[in-house]
Amino acid sequence: MKRLRLTILFLVMMVSWSVLFGIEAEASKGGKVSISAKKKTMYVGNQFTMRLNHADIEEEDEIKWKSPNSKVAEIKKTKQNKAVIAAKKPGTVTIKAKYDDKVYRCKVTVKKQSVSAVSLIMDRGEIETVAFRGKKAKTKSKLVKWSKINSKKTTDEKIFWAVKNPSVISMSKKSNSAVKIKVKKEGNTVIRAKYKGKAYQCKVTTKDPKLEYSTKPLDVKKTKTITFKGKRATTISKIVPWNTIIGQPNTQNTLYWAIENPVIATMTQKNSTTMKVKGQKLGITYVRVKYRGKLYQCQVKVEIPSYWTAELNQSVNSVLSKERMYGSMAKFIFMTDSHWKSNAQRSPALIGHLSQRLNIPYTIFGGDAITSHHDTQESAIAELKDFYSQFDGKLLSTTGNHDWNTENNMNVLSFLSESQLFDLMYQKQTSFAVTENNGKCAYIDDRKNKIRYISFYFDTRLDIEPFVSWWVDNHIEELPEGWTVMLFSHAYYRASRLGAEENTIPGAKEYADHLLELQTMVKADIAAWMVGHCHRNLSSLLTYQGEKVDGTPMVSEEPAVSATGGATDGNQAQKDATLLVVSTNCDTYKQSTPWGGDSMKLGTDTEQAFEIVQIDTRKRQLYLTRVGAGNDRSFRY
Repeated sequence: MKRLRLTILFLVMMVSWSVLFGIEAEASKGGKVSISAKKKTMYVGNQFTMRLNHADIEEEDEIKWKSPNSKVAEIKKTKQNKAVIAAKKPGTVTIKAKYDDKVYRCKVTVKKQSVSAVSLIMDRGEIETVAFRGKKAKTKSKLVKWSKINSKKTTDEKIFWAVKNPSVISMSKKSNSAVKIKVKKEGNTVIRAKYKGKAYQCKVTTKDPKLEYSTKPLDVKKTKTITFKGKRATTISKIVPWNTIIGQPNTQNTLYWAIENPVIATMTQKNSTTMKVKGQKLGITYVRVKYRGKLYQCQVKVEIPSYWTAELNQSVNSVLSKERMYGSMAKFIFMTDSHWKSNAQRSPALIGHLSQRLNIPYTIFGGDAITSHHDTQESAIAELKDFYSQFDGKLLSTTGNHDWNTENNMNVLSFLSESQLFDLMYQKQTSFAVTENNGKCAYIDDRKNKIRYISFYFDTRLDIEPFVSWWVDNHIEELPEGWTVMLFSHAYYRASRLGAEENTIPGAKEYADHLLELQTMVKADIAAWMVGHCHRNLSSLLTYQGEKVDGTPMVSEEPAVSATGGATDGNQAQKDATLLVVSTNCDTYKQSTPWGGDSMKLGTDTEQAFEIVQIDTRKRQLYLTRVGAGNDRSFRY
């Protein structure tokens, strides 16, 4: 037994020595001495234990701990390589630990105990978190009624939370230091947190998200903004089709926008909360926004600018007064040289408005719908498509030099097939129309009034094409007696805007003379030839006086004087065949031109111009009621 005891004692001593020397060996290996934190944020009243790692401590005072400002944070107590730091008041101090002739530092920032927000603005349905900053690690939270929170005792074990008006927001516990709040309705309330007998508050304002916009009608071709008020900072906007907006997912991160009828108004994004809406055509449409599963909607009414009201009413009264005086007449609207992208763009809305009020069946274009500033055929065609898409009703298109050739001489319309041209320029003509030779010839019949409107093209720099001459002749010759012909082209034989003789188009004057001679042989009456291009109000009366010895027609030309009085006697016999040539200045917005013309000014009822034309076939009278810049005119043909 004695031997056994000695053996056991020896084994115990060996194990103890092994453990002792093993620990000492491990400690001797150690590591680089460092302070446990180089930066630390604390809250008033809380404590933090700081360590000097890997310090080989044999005596308590081998580490010298120091706080330069004990009013901010003090060294509460020390033990071996540890120091308890107590936060006293807000401020910054650097705690130092000196060991083995080396100083180790930790920057301590002391803050007041607080809630994470002192005020919040929230939307209906929005969820937010409010946290208490500065509690002890093991402190728990407890929700109580507002009426009870002030009576709660001072304790380090709990943070008491209460909401003043629970009908505005609901509150639930999220963690031991935070609560989750959700908006129930629009209003104001207060969240209160009580810790160690001191109360902390957060004011909460809740709002219903809404669309902010002007309720005034939107002028056509003008823009206004629609802003969604109430999104979170990280929310983005996305434009979607109208018929898909209801099915878009419910999300806090995306605002879904849609416009009901993009023909009436278009919508583009300005920023993450705001859309720009531009009026395109007269009418009413709607904008919708979907946010967090809820739809918001506003009406957009597109109208004609108020500064046009008096001018339009005057034009309507002028047309109606002639009908009351002389009876019902054929009517159409003639517009030329719109140069769409570079000018005021309200003419389609004005024309649509007048066509509806006056029951005008046709709109006829005198060419140069577009500008010449295009680098590609595709961009020029896109402008043509944009121009024609603005109009409703029956249209007759006349091709101008800008439509046919751009500044880069790209032969825009020759790039298209006949079917493409029909879709682009002629699809809205509900009466019979013919398009041939790349859209250079077309006509439309007003069978009620027995009037055929014929448009044809010849360039201001080229001779009139034989095909065009043949086509026009053919469509005049086939008409029976009692029909009237109105001719339209972009230019006529006086190519210059000033009407100088030396600027005549090769062969075009001969064709004009030919039309007069033709009139002596056909049954239909050629009333007038209306043109654009000149950007001026010009008029001439060509009179056929027979043939010369060599068989060429003799034609006289004189200015056609505008008649301001009543119509002449319709039974008065015409001694000779005549052709009235009328040039009109309908260019929409040209403040000034080097060749003269009417003065135009943006933002007024002179920013553009076009003609309402009435034809009295019985009295052989042509009335041009001017809408916009310029004056009314009246001619006998």
